[in-house]
Amino acid sequence: MTVPARTGSAPTGSDPTGSDATEPGRPGPQRLIPLRFRPAAIAILVACGITVGVLSALFYHGRTPDALDRAVFRVVWPHRTGLDPLAAVGDTVPMAVLTVVLCYCCLALRRYRGAIMVAVAVPMASGITELLKHLIHRVYIDFLSFPSGHTTAAFALITCVAVLLIDPPATKAPASMRIVLGLLATGFGIAVALGLVAAKFHYVTDTIGGAAVAIGVTLAIALALDVAVARLDRGGAAGLSPAETARSM
Repeated sequence: MTVPARTGSAPTGSDPTGSDATEPGRPGPQRLIPLRFRPAAIAILVACGITVGVLSALFYHGRTPDALDRAVFRVVWPHRTGLDPLAAVGDTVPMAVLTVVLCYCCLALRRYRGAIMVAVAVPMASGITELLKHLIHRVYIDFLSFPSGHTTAAFALITCVAVLLIDPPATKAPASMRIVLGLLATGFGIAVALGLVAAKFHYVTDTIGGAAVAIGVTLAIALALDVAVARLDRGGAAGLSPAETARSM
């Protein structure tokens, strides 16, 4: 009696390497945040929420700087000539252009989940920031300042770049290069925040609040997209044909 040979197949479900399996033996779409990095992402998200909450309580209906604000302003003020132009990077037009460019790059690389994250992150984070400005009502000179909207927009894009660099599919870029790119993007965001301080648009604590909103919102969007697509894939694998379940983001 001949025993038929067993052929190996991958079980339907979540792939521990970071992709969502949609068919036996076929890797699923790449997660924005691989499973091994999910606890760190959640911890950062929670830390951002705590930061925004603490700063909101400290500066609720405030009009004066604290010790950190005064110290940072004294440091950046002598360098205002070089820092002032950076404040304009967070304006609506530059942020819209950069968002479109990053979305295009994601679409060109078929990272559709990443494109959705980029398209949603900046407007959602900016909208939450505007809501918080009216709720907290911290005033700098004669306008609402906390959290910083310019910093929120800049760091939302920077966080999108960082997420896309975590584990990009089919890349030859070593991890060290991706870390350097992420650090350079973060350094540029910090320079933009200091430019806002030097230009007397914001206190530095306003920019910290804006960065926390941006990072937290962007990570929440990335995690939510991963969970939503994984559920759609599982549902599709249970009730759709193989050709239909192969479609993924």
